[in-house]
Amino acid sequence: MGILLAVFCCLAWGAADFLGGSASSGRPALLVVLLAQAFGLLTAVAAAIGLGVTISASSAIGACAAGICGAIAFIAFYRALTLAPMGVVAPLVGTSVVIPVTFGALHGQWPPTTGMVGLAVAGVGALLALGVRSPSTHFRLTPKVMVLCLVAIIGFGGSVTLFAGSADSGWVGPTLIMRAISVSTLVLVAVLRWRQQTLNAIDGIRGIPWAKVSASGILDVLGNVAFALALSRVPLLPVAILSGMYPLATAALAWLFIGERLTSRQRWGGGAAVFGAALMAAS
Repeated sequence: MGILLAVFCCLAWGAADFLGGSASSGRPALLVVLLAQAFGLLTAVAAAIGLGVTISASSAIGACAAGICGAIAFIAFYRALTLAPMGVVAPLVGTSVVIPVTFGALHGQWPPTTGMVGLAVAGVGALLALGVRSPSTHFRLTPKVMVLCLVAIIGFGGSVTLFAGSADSGWVGPTLIMRAISVSTLVLVAVLRWRQQTLNAIDGIRGIPWAKVSASGILDVLGNVAFALALSRVPLLPVAILSGMYPLATAALAWLFIGERLTSRQRWGGGAAVFGAALMAAS
């Protein structure tokens, strides 16, 4: 069950990034991130009201740090998506999985033998698949996009690792705190950036694809919930690897809906990743 939750997390985060990235096209990335995270916060608040909140001080601190890292990463990621193809940026940022995977490995959180085989197969599949190319074979990353991707990699990797450490006492409290801090950070950045450009911010809201933005925020929170629940059943290492494959879902959606190309290597890699996940689920 834990492996299936990690797979759901992968799909939810991948869909959230696709929807948020497509909503950012031609619009201020900060605005789209802020609105999406606000919808995510509302979802977390609804869960807290319905289920109640209990959290330790150490978990709250970890969730706060995760929220700040996540907010910075989202700004960088969505900004990069406005400057480069989704099929290029998403796989590159997906390497953020190295951070929580390394953390889990250093803490000895290894699955059983069958799970280890599945882990290896899924890892090789991910390496093959995380190379989706843009329709233009002549596209090259600019230094600005590379810096943005690096910030997103560190931010997302740190956010996931910190959230994993704070979710040991339940998912409701950490999710609520992380979202609240993330939205607060984004609001502060928005105020500092738009204090003399209020009209530009207002103009940016016009024509916002609300369905995509709201779905992005809600799916992101559902992914966090699935991640926390998965950690209560299986070690961090397989959960981090499987959930960290969300760029595969993002790239697949980009292929289906906006025509970004998948090579045969990436299709085989995606199949290997799915097979590896099945082996881990059976272990």
